[in-house]
Amino acid sequence: RAGTKDRGSLCGSASMRSRRGPQRGAKGSPRVGSLPADRTRLRVTAGGGEHDVIAVLGSANMDIVMEVSRLPRSGETVVGNRVRRYPGGKGANQAVAAARSGELVRFYGKVGTDAFGDELLAGLREDGIDVSAVERVSDVPTGLATILVDGCGENSIVYASGANSHVDPAYVDREFEGLRSADVLLMQFEIPLETVA
Repeated sequence: RAGTKDRGSLCGSASMRSRRGPQRGAKGSPRVGSLPADRTRLRVTAGGGEHDVIAVLGSANMDIVMEVSRLPRSGETVVGNRVRRYPGGKGANQAVAAARSGELVRFYGKVGTDAFGDELLAGLREDGIDVSAVERVSDVPTGLATILVDGCGENSIVYASGANSHVDPAYVDREFEGLRSADVLLMQFEIPLETVA
């Protein structure tokens, strides 16, 4: 009909979507850093075989996802359809993926002393991840991402780093021996750059 747009024109053609590449919400590729070759390797025997220990130094966030018919324009309010809550953060996501692949994982990072921090740590433990090195920060909240997703799958994200911004070099110094003894170290850029460097 005249004046009516089909879903393809509203959401963009397939060729336009392919040129844009992955959705912004897609998980990024992990940054993998190798540890010094002369370090002592820590190998753990579990279930009759040896496993490398993977240390993940990174972020843990609570993701609040709201579905909307379309993303709001500047200064506009739109009505959301459904709200869901997911544990997230690039660091925590890497840790969960590695653990679910059968690896032994230790997670290093910080969360607040709030309910979201409790929920994130409980979820990591449920996946068999060692969170004994995670520090709780009392004066800042757990990292939080608010994600609006429209009917075409496009999204808009607001991210508050919270306790993740306190994963500083001093914390790495305190946990250095544990980090150094791992076979693999994973980091991302949702913690301070000076810590990753």
